[in-house]
Amino acid sequence: MNFEECLLAAIDETFNSIGEGCKQTIYYYLEKKYMLPKKEIPCRIEDFSESIEQIFGFGEKILKIRIMNNFYQKIELPFPYLINKESLEFINYIKTAKSLFDLYPRQKLSNNKKPNQLKRSILNYNQAV
Repeated sequence: MNFEECLLAAIDETFNSIGEGCKQTIYYYLEKKYMLPKKEIPCRIEDFSESIEQIFGFGEKILKIRIMNNFYQKIELPFPYLINKESLEFINYIKTAKSLFDLYPRQKLSNNKKPNQLKRSILNYNQAV
């Protein structure tokens, strides 16, 4: 799977966890109200993030954490969620994952680095960007 397919699969899996009907309704609203078809989500992640915020209000944070967790599992990276962060930076997590995904083969990321080393690499990359 390429990066975009992994991201869409993680979003699908997360939406599916709240029910098939809810998933279909969310995609319907994204396309009709926010002019954001499912296939364009990976290219328009900022629009997706804003739309989810408007649809779910404060509940969007939990949904985004689930999306990111599922997504990082799919691309075989440990999810570097920091509890002490004041705000959830969904877009930055996705952009960081994209950069790491493009820089390193997935086997190299998952097999050659210990989880703590990889987590530090991700955090260092986030701070540099």
